Amino acid sequence: MHGTGGAAASGLSLCQVVDKRGNERGIEEMKNAIAVLKNDVLVERFSKVAPKSINYESEYAFAVQHLKANDYLLKIAEASPDSLLSAMSNVAAVGLSLNPAAKEAYLVPRKGKICFDPSYMGLIKLATDSGSILWVQADIVYANDSFIDNGIGEKPIHQKDPFSKDRGEFVGCYCTAKTKDGDYLTTTMSADEVRDIMNRSESVKKGSFSPWNSDFFEMAKKTVLKRAWKLWPRSNHHEHEYRLATAIDISHQNEDIEFKKTSPDLGQYSDETKAYFDDLLVKSDAIGMYTLQRTMEAAMFTSLYHSFGKGEKGKYQRIVDDLLEQGFNMFKDYCLMYSESVESGDDLQIKQIEDELPAETVELIKQEIGI
Repeated sequence: MHGTGGAAASGLSLCQVVDKRGNERGIEEMKNAIAVLKNDVLVERFSKVAPKSINYESEYAFAVQHLKANDYLLKIAEASPDSLLSAMSNVAAVGLSLNPAAKEAYLVPRKGKICFDPSYMGLIKLATDSGSILWVQADIVYANDSFIDNGIGEKPIHQKDPFSKDRGEFVGCYCTAKTKDGDYLTTTMSADEVRDIMNRSESVKKGSFSPWNSDFFEMAKKTVLKRAWKLWPRSNHHEHEYRLATAIDISHQNEDIEFKKTSPDLGQYSDETKAYFDDLLVKSDAIGMYTLQRTMEAAMFTSLYHSFGKGEKGKYQRIVDDLLEQGFNMFKDYCLMYSESVESGDDLQIKQIEDELPAETVELIKQEIGI
């Protein structure tokens, strides 16, 4: 009775009072979120880390748009302001904009925290910004489509009717990238492989909200792109490589997927790894250096690339760049020889190649040619 009387005294209905209190609470939550976003330490850190294409004033405005458009996201910002700070720091570290029109990245709720989430389109942008990849395309294949993987260096053929209402069931997806040398690199995943990754997601296992439920095909394309990235040649633009590696690492964390192989902390390497890297450099081992780059986390290789002492960095980085270019060309030649030997059944030639190269390089070749 007392509460109802208060509403009547104010001339408002009970529902209007509730709405008013809710609006007031929302305004207070937004004020608190804005205070977090205007944190001087965050603004200074952002300016130091972000690429020139990203500025804090714009990203601040985009972050506010995300929060205004999603009441649940705003409540999480109120409950976990540190996660909002961390998400904005990741905007700078990765270099993707929160601009809703660009669709490069989003602020999303995950397990009671706000997370920076790179999109499929954002990952493509980072890959092409590095310079080693000219363009990337990922697509879904259905049972009634025609798909032919033409092997290493060749573009696949995917014939489909995009307007058909009966393309059949989902059978897989693929990602094709064109390198700066004009080669096509294609990675495929069957429907079972995609669902296997999906089923390792904590949110899927718990039956809670998951982007796998709301945007399955976009997640499938994002998944095959992240697998394809491991096999792409690395460019000399190590900052771009680091940003892409960081984005993929953040994406894995957001999806909370249990991966069968765990990786060390981003950028961290052991004394043994550093010694091996230096040994490859001293021996001018081009194929070994290229193999190391391909099989190692990109962020870790970037850290090694920047590990030289003051006054020597430029000199030795140029040597590493030359070795990587030589190694890439050698790797392409070995892939061609190995593929031709397999097709012709030349077991002697296959054995000679395998004896000549490190086991890791042979495994990379097999992955590259799809055997």
